[in-house]
Amino acid sequence: MKKRSIVQTLLDTPLSSEVLIAVGSGTLHDIVRFVAHRTKRPFLSVPTAPSVDGFASVGAPLIVRGFKMTIPASAPEAIFADLALLAEAPQAMIAAGFGDMLGKHTSLADWSLGRVLLDEHYCELSARLTRDAVEMCTAHVEEIAQRTDLGLLKLTEGLILSGLSMLLVGHSRPASGAEHHLSHYWEMVLLQQRRRALLHGATPPRA
Repeated sequence: MKKRSIVQTLLDTPLSSEVLIAVGSGTLHDIVRFVAHRTKRPFLSVPTAPSVDGFASVGAPLIVRGFKMTIPASAPEAIFADLALLAEAPQAMIAAGFGDMLGKHTSLADWSLGRVLLDEHYCELSARLTRDAVEMCTAHVEEIAQRTDLGLLKLTEGLILSGLSMLLVGHSRPASGAEHHLSHYWEMVLLQQRRRALLHGATPPRA
């Protein structure tokens, strides 16, 4: 689906376009950021659901020959998140965004382990941004569940902070660990079975 949409977006983008605007959730942003990068245009982000931390990301997760790969692309020049618009998002997408944030506990632990075992580069500032984002979301879990303005604000801020932590170091280690690999694996399995993929941050599929 993404592959066809990328081709269609490339075909439908006028040569005179100066900027692209992504209005939607994570999948639409991946398409627009890839096209913007390949056509050397800036893009703006307008998330319609607080469902992923990839709005500020530089990478575009795409299925390539049946495998999930993150392709280097472009980060948005700016993000415009309207609380009234986010409040209209399906509950499942809000829950997926919160689930994505909970996964940062795993990614931070994986990154710390990589520093100890493999002498991997570790940025304390980036890790702290991610940690603060998770704590902000968990401190407002009731408000997030009730879809209040405060809850949606804190969830969205947490997701954007998580994305910025990755931009700071130029890779996804601060916010993507073993849980992301598992999520991508399940997505590939479902695609092979011609079943609908789950939202990132949602619970894994049953056999």
